[in-house]
Amino acid sequence: MSSSNDVLMEPRRMRLNFLDTWRGLVIFLMMLDHVRDFFNRGALTSTPTEAGHTTVLLYLTRWITHLCAPTFLFLAGVGIRLQYEKAGPSRGLSQFLATRGAWLMFLDFTVVSMALNFGRPFFFVQVLYATGLSMIAMAALVWIGPRLVLVVGGAIVLLAPVAILPLLHAPGALALLRTFTVLPGPLPGGMGIVLYPFVPWLGVMCLGFGYGHVFRLPASVRARTIAWTGAGSLVIFAVLRGLNGYGDLSPWKTWPDATRDIESFLNVTKYPPSPDYVLVTLGISLLIFLVIDRLPEMVSRPLTTFGRTPLFTYIAHFLVLHCLQIAVGLSLGYPLRIFQNYVATAVGVMFAGGSLPEVVRLGWGFPLWGTYLVWLTVVALVYPLSRWFERVKQSRQDWWLRYL
Repeated sequence: MSSSNDVLMEPRRMRLNFLDTWRGLVIFLMMLDHVRDFFNRGALTSTPTEAGHTTVLLYLTRWITHLCAPTFLFLAGVGIRLQYEKAGPSRGLSQFLATRGAWLMFLDFTVVSMALNFGRPFFFVQVLYATGLSMIAMAALVWIGPRLVLVVGGAIVLLAPVAILPLLHAPGALALLRTFTVLPGPLPGGMGIVLYPFVPWLGVMCLGFGYGHVFRLPASVRARTIAWTGAGSLVIFAVLRGLNGYGDLSPWKTWPDATRDIESFLNVTKYPPSPDYVLVTLGISLLIFLVIDRLPEMVSRPLTTFGRTPLFTYIAHFLVLHCLQIAVGLSLGYPLRIFQNYVATAVGVMFAGGSLPEVVRLGWGFPLWGTYLVWLTVVALVYPLSRWFERVKQSRQDWWLRYL
């Protein structure tokens, strides 16, 4: 039987602890994906989620990290909703969203791109760009109210494939517009790549904003609502994916065995995020949230730290990861040059094809078990940095800390 306390709002700090731990979990998984990119043998030459050309463990290693970006953008929307509920739409909130969004975009084009490619300048435009530009859009959207924003978000997610079609064969400036808004692609002259065009990800942030009030509900009501939402998302995904049509531009096919059937069915498109991708990843992530509060303290504590310092941890892990790759590579006798432009090389393989790059010909990379060991090493190296910055944020009230 529920106590009278169940009908009251939970303490703000406890509620935010849940969200911080949830965010920290996806950052933890994100590190695994990036370590795989930098250290796993075959990362530059194979697609780990392609049925028939992978192993079950490699497939799961890549697929589980699909949860990261949509959960991160969804939680960004939830965070904006929690700020919105303090006083409704305001000039101060819109100004903060616009300036922080611009700051995130700047970091993606400068600090993050440098951390990923120590050689020639190379713009690696990804999740901070999509988050930043989506925040700038949210600076205006908060004024239309959460319900309409939720509708806008659903419409963007479901209709994103339609938006791609008119621009699919666009030339010149329209092609560049397409790359930054709806469909990933390389930048002119080999200057870089846009992996996260912002429009589909804006839809995910809008969903988080429209749904954010759920996290203020009493525990029992919140859990029931999230359970139904997560399960419902998976049911809709199963129906859309089963129809094998509009929900994803990459159709699945049947195989002689059930394992590859499942791999093909779940091999949804992330770049750009298809409706099927958003439904299945957010559905699973919402169900995972239901067990966040059951994690032991020794697990939840570091995850919460990562979740309270997401931007700092994101940048720090790239620097640690790339420096560790160089240190390990040099200690094993590999030349420095193959690691300086590693990300640019990977993008070249992705879009240009041709002969294998030198880093592949020299045999760089560890088997999957070695990749997992490196992942845990990176986590262990980054955690003290994140813990230090968490203490800084808790002990100081400087305005600029809101931007980090």
